[in-house]
Amino acid sequence: MSAAGGPPYGPADASRAPRYTGVRTFARCPYVADPAGVDVAFVGVPFDTATSYRAGARFGPEAIRAGSMLLRPWHTALEVDVFAGRSVADLGDLEVTPGNAEKTAGQIAAGLAPILAVGATPIVLVGDHSYVLCELRAHCSRVALGPGEELK
Repeated sequence: MSAAGGPPYGPADASRAPRYTGVRTFARCPYVADPAGVDVAFVGVPFDTATSYRAGARFGPEAIRAGSMLLRPWHTALEVDVFAGRSVADLGDLEVTPGNAEKTAGQIAAGLAPILAVGATPIVLVGDHSYVLCELRAHCSRVALGPGEELK
């Protein structure tokens, strides 16, 4: 839990650590391995086997994280702190198997299952659009399961 009693995770304070320091995560939110206590979870899927023309999309999650370093928690036009009241963390990249789209589809669905199981909202950073089917399968499996049951 944070010092002020708010959500345990959120972006780093830019007045205490320059934006170019630290491990590159989405919007400088902390990296955590366990989704417990996370409301919004950023996860990467570095995969491009299913692309037909744009090989290199596997670098999409890395590029999105790099670009997000300049995001600020305060939205000036709307006068809203977009991270306030939410525990936001980067859970790193899901496991993938380069060259094997079928196996990777199962890995993505299985990797999203623990995030969905704790009630967190996954925001998936990708370069290859084929992941959408995998995410839908994870959500459908979660809906079909009862409380406390796990995706197999």
